[in-house]
Amino acid sequence: MTIYLTGSGTVLDFKAGANIELTAPTWGSHAGILFFQDRNFGGQHNFAAGVNATLDGALYFPKGTLNISGNTNVSATSNCLMIVADRINIDTTATSDSSSTLTAPNTSLCPLSPTTQRSRVVM
Repeated sequence: MTIYLTGSGTVLDFKAGANIELTAPTWGSHAGILFFQDRNFGGQHNFAAGVNATLDGALYFPKGTLNISGNTNVSATSNCLMIVADRINIDTTATSDSSSTLTAPNTSLCPLSPTTQRSRVVM
């Protein structure tokens, strides 16, 4: 599934203790894109303390800020996680895990060579 965010004030706001498991589509015009924010809007996207998120695909917030609070775990366990944001704030107790078990690249989500680390952060 691709979640398209558009309009002023349209942002992600995952509350404390949430368990999230989302995967981007592997085919079609939105393949590999999990969250896409309209390039005309920004805002604060929040993962509150204690969120456990497994996200496979791209998080695209070109004018937005991604806030990852304490004791939050953001992981990409099967395919890949790419983050594009204007600003990323990560609390010192937040964790990220990219423990892909793929032996060859999944070109539908992450078109990288098999020796390339599958997490990307672009600011």
